[in-house]
Amino acid sequence: MIRAMGAWRIPDQYGNDVVGKWGSAPLGAVSGRSILQGMKTREITDKLQDWQKSATETVQNVAESTDEYVRENTWTTIACAALLGCIVGYVLAGRRD
Repeated sequence: MIRAMGAWRIPDQYGNDVVGKWGSAPLGAVSGRSILQGMKTREITDKLQDWQKSATETVQNVAESTDEYVRENTWTTIACAALLGCIVGYVLAGRRD
């Protein structure tokens, strides 16, 4: 879109310039900015979907590893959980005084 003294010009689908005043738009006109925003939106959506896929795989791997560790080391896990619970209880009880 080319701005000139209170007016705009954008090429139509045939390459002809369509001219108008600010605040108006030709029927069916799409500005170059909206096309770029559409492309950026698609790229961002693709990147977010890739990130979501990667995050889901990572969480699944961590969950499987944790499950395997807990099943193999049941008593160690229980002792660690009890110790952590005692520490948290001690810290929280100390704040009440």
